[in-house]
Amino acid sequence: MKKLIFLLAVVMMGCATQKRCFIKFPPEVKTDTIIEEVITYRDTTIEVFLPGDTIYTEAALVSSGQEDGSVLIPDPFYSDTVRAFGTYSEASAWVESRKIALELIEHDTTIKVKLDSVIKIKDHFEHLYTVEVHKEPPVIKVPWYYRWSLPVALVLILMIVLIFVLKR
Repeated sequence: MKKLIFLLAVVMMGCATQKRCFIKFPPEVKTDTIIEEVITYRDTTIEVFLPGDTIYTEAALVSSGQEDGSVLIPDPFYSDTVRAFGTYSEASAWVESRKIALELIEHDTTIKVKLDSVIKIKDHFEHLYTVEVHKEPPVIKVPWYYRWSLPVALVLILMIVLIFVLKR
């Protein structure tokens, strides 16, 4: 008898699980796509690297007679070294035993070249955001007589069951 009353009380009471609540009030899924365009302006100065190098060369001085008007260079002839220095290189020249020798040394250099126009880089980004929004179930105001009807019905059913049990 106690089991019957307990079973009857459980059946009469409403039970809403989260699963049933989601079926009745499904969550909204918001998907937003954010598109960004980033424009970058690069510097218009381009740097060019030139590696250094050394060049050494010799050439023989030809001396002929004075009949054709050329100058006779006495053997052995030595001269001081002539040097020239610049921003990107240095050079040396000298005469040694009827040969002229030249040496050119170029330094490692970075040359900056400025362009007339601006370099423009455009990047395109897309971001996808998904947000799940849960709605609260609507609040329903239950009138007072509905609230009292279930307990009154349970008491009446219990009384009817007790009357049938006591008559036996």
